Amino acid sequence: MFIFTFLKIRIKQFFRILKATGILRLIFLLFLTFFLLIFLYKQIEKKSLSPYVSTFYAFFIAMIHLSRKDKHFLECLYEKYFLVYIFEYFLISLPLLIFNFIHQRFFEIFFFAIFLVIISFLRKTFQKENRNSFIINLIPKESFEWKAGVRKNFFGIIFLYLGAIFGSFFIGAFFIFLFFSLGIIFSFYQICEPRNILEINNFTPIRFLKRKIFITLKLFSIFCFLPSILFFIFHSKFFHLGIFGIVISYIILIYNVLQKYAFYFPNENLSANSVLNGIVLLSFFIPFLVPLTFFLIIRNFFKAKKRLEFYFSINNHSFA
Repeated sequence: MFIFTFLKIRIKQFFRILKATGILRLIFLLFLTFFLLIFLYKQIEKKSLSPYVSTFYAFFIAMIHLSRKDKHFLECLYEKYFLVYIFEYFLISLPLLIFNFIHQRFFEIFFFAIFLVIISFLRKTFQKENRNSFIINLIPKESFEWKAGVRKNFFGIIFLYLGAIFGSFFIGAFFIFLFFSLGIIFSFYQICEPRNILEINNFTPIRFLKRKIFITLKLFSIFCFLPSILFFIFHSKFFHLGIFGIVISYIILIYNVLQKYAFYFPNENLSANSVLNGIVLLSFFIPFLVPLTFFLIIRNFFKAKKRLEFYFSINNHSFA
């Protein structure tokens, strides 16, 4: 059966990734996975939080489905392609479904199962559609990462934004919005620009990094302005949680900018840092990871400064 053949391919890919990860990172990831499962179980155990966890999972599955690039391949290869999606998303959702079953949340299991079936029949891949040039033109030219990233993820971003607005009366919707926004923005800084674009800026390394961080936080603040206002209106009692979520988001974004230039190499894809980036991203929900993020910010600042000094010095010598 095609599904099991496809599953074997996924398992081989998974073990290939594990092999490339290294033993120390693998041990850390196993520990982190164990902690996340305990955290997930504790949240589902609380009846008031259980719907938010299911909503978070639904957003996660939706973002995977709306951005996957193998839809056309699967549709050509297998007539009942939607069964592959259902099977994959069911495996990803197993922890949620098992924990909901343990706590007898049958209502949530039923509706989540319906969601998995519906999303699996959605054939669109938003990355391939035409983009709204008006919105993209509002982004400053020097923020080319945002222009390219928004163009690539335009409809996914709109989907996320509308979800945050229409779900604003749920306290968890704002934090889900922030988390997935950070995940999308992380992808903006995955590709290094060519050297000539970097060298156009007649800045010192520190001034360049400050400018990059300032623009990133400014665009993020504008993007999150309306969902933030709605959160503070509907959930004024939890004002401090909203501020905390925004501050943590700023810290994570600062890390994101610095890690790009700490490992900068012209036209390089920094996907090798995805494991570490994922750990930093999880600090949004796991406070004990925040000190690690601060440490990486400091480390990456000095590494980025040193690396930019190298490229800027080459530029200065070329004009001498």
